[in-house]
Amino acid sequence: MIHPVAECPAFGGLRVDTDCRFGKKIEEATIASIMIEEGRESFLKFCRMNTLTVVVVISALVTIIKADMYTDRYDSINVNDVISNKRLLIAYVKCILDKGRCTPEGKELKSHITDALQSGCKKCTEKQRVDIKKVMKHLIHKEKKYWSELVEMYDPERIYSKMYEKELGSI
Repeated sequence: MIHPVAECPAFGGLRVDTDCRFGKKIEEATIASIMIEEGRESFLKFCRMNTLTVVVVISALVTIIKADMYTDRYDSINVNDVISNKRLLIAYVKCILDKGRCTPEGKELKSHITDALQSGCKKCTEKQRVDIKKVMKHLIHKEKKYWSELVEMYDPERIYSKMYEKELGSI
């Protein structure tokens, strides 16, 4: 009877030329098939372990990245509709200025304005960056009174607003 190659303790569990118990020669075909089978099993084990590890790591990274981003819950709002409807736009502006009632979207926006302004919108989604620029450009060009009030409230020293005005004022 030929025993698996991996059972040979005399050579660290691997002896390819003889059967450990009987000292008989093992045919090369048998050795190859044993090694292929063991390799296949080891490879499958390795893949299962690594797949699980990869899934866990990716899940953790997504959670960390998401935690470091603003919610995208309101990204479906059509900002063009908001800025083209003066009554709706002014309602949002008044919410942000603490002069009016806030919708859930307005509360969310208001809670992040200072951080977004100071960080250059690092935690914003790409859609939020585009939409914020649209709204700011509109306010700078067409609603100067409200833009001034927002700057006074959120950037009284005009550290950040000057930069945005320069960038968006020329567009």
